[in-house]
Amino acid sequence: MTKIAYVPGKELRDLTVRGNWNGRIGAAVMDRLRGFGCQTLAYDTRPMAATDYVPLDELLEASDIVTLHTPLNADTYHLLDHQRIEQMKYGAFIINTGRGHLLDTDALYSALESGRLGGAALDVLEGGRDILR
Repeated sequence: MTKIAYVPGKELRDLTVRGNWNGRIGAAVMDRLRGFGCQTLAYDTRPMAATDYVPLDELLEASDIVTLHTPLNADTYHLLDHQRIEQMKYGAFIINTGRGHLLDTDALYSALESGRLGGAALDVLEGGRDILR
């Protein structure tokens, strides 16, 4: 007989969701998350939404979910690398709907394999042509 492991679910209202909320898309995501009762904080180099902004290190240490909505440039390339992923709360999730190169794929893979991260949802992946010129 096969044993089935019990894995408890999580309610959004109990989670702290924080992200890099650059622009209209990030602000729209934040508004929707508040509708589910999530606690939201943000990191942004150009704050524009009505929320509390914190330094990136603080955001990573306290977040259950980190979601990326930012353009790619020299400052945001591998915004989440090995070091920053290690700062994240054990079992946290990463969501990247921004650009593939915001997230270091090797660092993500290592963190998922080790169980450091609880999971990742990726709309975009690293790879392809070099888009930083």
